Amino acid sequence: MVSRGNFQARLTPFVKPIILAGSVLTLLAVFRLTISYLSMNFIINSYATLFAATSWLFCLGQPIYTSIHTQEHYSIPYGPYGYILVGGFQYVLGPSVFSSKLAPFLATFGSLIFLYLTLRTRVEWLCALALTALASALELLLDPIQFWPRPEPFLLLSVCAGMWAATRRRMWGPIVLGLCIGVAIDLKIYGFAFFFMAIAVAWRNHRSLGLWALAGLAGVVAVLLPFAWPNISIGNYLGTLKMMGAGRRFMEGLALQNFEWCVVLSMIGLAPLFINKRESSETMAVLWKNADLWGALLLSFLVVDHPASAEGSGPHHLLPFIPVAIYIAAHLHAAISSKPFLERTYNWAGLSMALSIVLFVEVYAVYTGAHEPGKLEPRETLAKERIEDIETVYSEKMPCVLLNAAGSMATQEDDFYRAILVFNGMPMGIDPAGTMDYKSLGYNEPDLSDFVAEVNSKYHKPIVWICPRGTVPFSLTSYFGSCDRVFSDHFVNDFHRIFQLSGQSACFDLYEQKSN
Repeated sequence: MVSRGNFQARLTPFVKPIILAGSVLTLLAVFRLTISYLSMNFIINSYATLFAATSWLFCLGQPIYTSIHTQEHYSIPYGPYGYILVGGFQYVLGPSVFSSKLAPFLATFGSLIFLYLTLRTRVEWLCALALTALASALELLLDPIQFWPRPEPFLLLSVCAGMWAATRRRMWGPIVLGLCIGVAIDLKIYGFAFFFMAIAVAWRNHRSLGLWALAGLAGVVAVLLPFAWPNISIGNYLGTLKMMGAGRRFMEGLALQNFEWCVVLSMIGLAPLFINKRESSETMAVLWKNADLWGALLLSFLVVDHPASAEGSGPHHLLPFIPVAIYIAAHLHAAISSKPFLERTYNWAGLSMALSIVLFVEVYAVYTGAHEPGKLEPRETLAKERIEDIETVYSEKMPCVLLNAAGSMATQEDDFYRAILVFNGMPMGIDPAGTMDYKSLGYNEPDLSDFVAEVNSKYHKPIVWICPRGTVPFSLTSYFGSCDRVFSDHFVNDFHRIFQLSGQSACFDLYEQKSN
């Protein structure tokens, strides 16, 4: 009969190649999905579309955060750094769907590089690679939002870069950490909460209060710096945050989903304590010795839980906790023993459960990376048709102001062409995502007559609205349960009173102003 020790010895030569192959395959699958999305001519998610369009408006010198009294409601409670970064690539490469997605793409893989470098301070290269692959697969499982033009890719990058800086023993480590925290706050206002664990790690290496004062100053500078731009109003930004914070309902269903993910990530972070075979007293000693790290993680969960449970939010707000939990797992793994992971004695029940979870997550990532790009092809075909059609409509109707008349919910996720209009010099118009946010908070919808007057006085060109063929203009239903329809009957009636169907293109119905 083969003993457990002999079985482990026979298995060891095969383990490293299997781990390496699985890790590389997972990373390649995530890379394939991400590069496929980068190369396609559409943007997933209406808020990502709004984000890309607003970033280009920033480059044109127009405000990111508008007054709540304007008829163009497009300000959403994201900090300015995401718009600046996406807008920077748009400015250099020209406004396009590709340039809008390039910065998030680079941020996604930059975060994985920083995570790997951080893990290498605690574990050997193969273990660091495997944990990095696990993090990328978990991010894909939680929500593929990490490579969309939104704040999340940059928040992931700032958290991973901050953790890397926290592990540095040189004096610049806390200062870089402070800069990362400042950037994170100007991505999402509660971004600082993701750094509690990194601060605990850095405090172990640096106890100088003077150095931490410099780090705090660096963070403050990073927070205030974007508001030096004349078209980034700190007053309007704070007004948007106040409005969103006061009006959002706490959703128990979302809170439960967030709790479930917090439990999963906590189990991942503490997994080495249950996988490595040790006496219970020794396990408790390791746990107590590192109470500052897992305690900081739990405190972070508590802070982020409220905004993540607000109406319209969800578990994707927990995305930056994935690299944090992965780092804690690596740290505890190293704290338990200095032996390489293949030479340790394991609790086979705990190891089997952990391997089952890892296998499930990574198989999901590989499957998604292999099949999802093919599922996106029909949307890519439609996107190309719509982009070509918009160019045709614009050339036929010039000079004009070409605007989007939001269609039904069925077309909402494919209305990326709103950004195409902005890229071609059109105003934002009445954005459905921004209006949806404002309407759900109890604010009045835009007044169409006042909006038309604003556009006419600014552009002195006729307005042409485009709406996906066969759909009713402004018939969009809301994501939020606090209101059923984004635009009221009064608004729709006003639209048909002022505008009429004047023709059709290959993809759109065209509406122009009625002659008096």
